[in-house]
Amino acid sequence: MINLLIFSDSSVTQQSIRNTIGEHPNIKIVGEPTSEQKTIELAIKLKPDVMVINFETPSMNRLKTLQKILSGASLPIIVISNSSRFDTETIKAISFGAVDFIPIDLHNHKEDLINKILYWGNRNIEHTLQYPKGTNSSIPSFLSHLTSEIGLIVIGTSAGGPVALLTLLKSIKELNCPMVIAQHLPKNFTKLLASYLHVETGLNIVEGQHGLNLYPGLIAIAQGGIDSFIQEDQQGNIILQEKIPSDLYCHPSIDTLFESAAHLSKPVLGIILTGMGTDGKLGARAISNTDNTIIAQSPATCMVDTMPKTVIEDGHATYVLEISEIAQILLKWCAFK
Repeated sequence: MINLLIFSDSSVTQQSIRNTIGEHPNIKIVGEPTSEQKTIELAIKLKPDVMVINFETPSMNRLKTLQKILSGASLPIIVISNSSRFDTETIKAISFGAVDFIPIDLHNHKEDLINKILYWGNRNIEHTLQYPKGTNSSIPSFLSHLTSEIGLIVIGTSAGGPVALLTLLKSIKELNCPMVIAQHLPKNFTKLLASYLHVETGLNIVEGQHGLNLYPGLIAIAQGGIDSFIQEDQQGNIILQEKIPSDLYCHPSIDTLFESAAHLSKPVLGIILTGMGTDGKLGARAISNTDNTIIAQSPATCMVDTMPKTVIEDGHATYVLEISEIAQILLKWCAFK
């Protein structure tokens, strides 16, 4: 049985969460506080398996509440957010330690919310993230030489991605090739993520758009809710294209992005970071089978390790590295000299 604590000052949203969960046999709501202080007290006292916080309204400082909860209790926190003006809080909440989020229109995300509550509740993880952030470790000798110049970097990530991406991108500088990132997010959230990462890192980071020319130094966050793929024109220009999602569950699809990148005439570097599920397995296989390089984040350093672990077990991870090592490789292989 998963013990769930819900924090919301909106009775409408509280009822919506309750209705969404319904009489699920494996989820028990153990508390529904409506004040910050009571929420902190119950989180520490009850030690629930997972917690849901409603970020719909701005009347209380949820970020301070989040920090206080995590300072006193170790538990997975899922954020409920709308998809407009308060998204900045959602992105910051994930960066501060929330493990996941759900858009406010719960009637369209009922199964998603239940699955995430069950997943995070069953994991019973130690919540504080410990991504390697230092640059003291030396580059492994077998990675210090590159025979061909990288033409494109593609990155795939899901749960835990915003934290991993921020850590990685803060550790590099402008690169001599473009980068496209597929982070599983709903529509409207990727524009905010791109803006947030741009401000935090100073790099040229934008939300991807259909027909976007991918030039050196540009980092494009594939648009949420739809799929992106790569095309190369007759002049060798690399173009980002978009298409209506297939029946795949997660968007933007990492497999779709990676499989399209595998056909470029230029060398491609694929990177699989923290994430839930198997998206990226087929794409990594396609890149590996065209004699290109795949780096998987070390599972021990992931918030959720199933995505990189799946690629590793499939035998198509050329290297398995920590975030700090991946950053060093990007600087060694792809930075402007």
